[in-house]
This record gives sequence, C-alpha cells and structure tokens, in this order.
Amino acid sequence: MTFEVTVYPDPASVRVHEKSGFEKVAHFRENGLKFDRWIDVGYWQLMLCGGGMPTTKGRTPDTR
Repeated sequence: MTFEVTVYPDPASVRVHEKSGFEKVAHFRENGLKFDRWIDVGYWQLMLCGGGMPTTKGRTPDTR
C-alpha cells in the first residue's frame, strides 16, 4: 500500500490520483498552512499487489 497527500482545492491533482487508481481515504479541513492561509488536506491510498495481507503459502510457521 502506498499513500499520497494532496492539498485542496486542486482538481488537477484529484484527477491524477483517481486516474492512477488511488482512493481518497481521508479529508482534513483547515489542517495545513500554505502561503499564510489554512488549507484542506486529503489522504489517498493505493493498494499494491491486490491488497490484503501477504500470504504464507508454502512456508512453515515458526514454532519456536
């Protein structure tokens, strides 16, 4: 999984993330300071390798 952070409003950035397969998972209002003004910040995630937990298929569990 990978994460990206964007500032709002930025429609071009939203389009790029959506086209790249990212999903918006959080939106924080007035959370960042840029050019002396408070801005909204969005978090996007992309699941790599199909998502989920890695498997242990073919491996023997550690029995220490």
